[in-house]
Amino acid sequence: YMLRYKITTVNTFDLCDAIIDIHKKNNISLTSCKLQTICFLYQIVSRTTHVIPSVDDDFILKNNFVFLVDVEHKYRKTKKEDITKLKRLYKKIPFSSYGSANKLLTHLCLYFENYSDKHLKNLVRKTPIYIKTKNENKNIVKMEKKDFIKYYPLQKWEDGYNMILDIDDKIPLFKL
Repeated sequence: YMLRYKITTVNTFDLCDAIIDIHKKNNISLTSCKLQTICFLYQIVSRTTHVIPSVDDDFILKNNFVFLVDVEHKYRKTKKEDITKLKRLYKKIPFSSYGSANKLLTHLCLYFENYSDKHLKNLVRKTPIYIKTKNENKNIVKMEKKDFIKYYPLQKWEDGYNMILDIDDKIPLFKL
């Protein structure tokens, strides 16, 4: 018998390695800002749909943007550089290449291929969770389903992806 188990959380660095791997395979440049934005949007979808594993770290609100402390520390010297050019060993991604998590990450990476850091920061600032957290002056960004009630039903990763496109006002072009 083969037993399968469902992964409920994913390590921050494993998620980053998966994002870097997707960018390398598709020959897309990746800045620290883009990496953290994709992690942030992935976390929103994971907390609102429960069909993909969530990131095991909390996002911090500082300097008018969200970031993961460990990721910020690991890539602090490569703020504007292309992270995919770094010569590091990356672990194999912890989830199936045909699973919902990998599909969501791939679509997000391809969607943000030509986005500048400025556009990515503006998109993050338009999310309901950022607006709520900014108004409450909290350091830790708490993501809850109730903040995204306007976008229900979010039952699949595609629904979460379409929610992000809706926040970005690009629904007619790329909706799944």
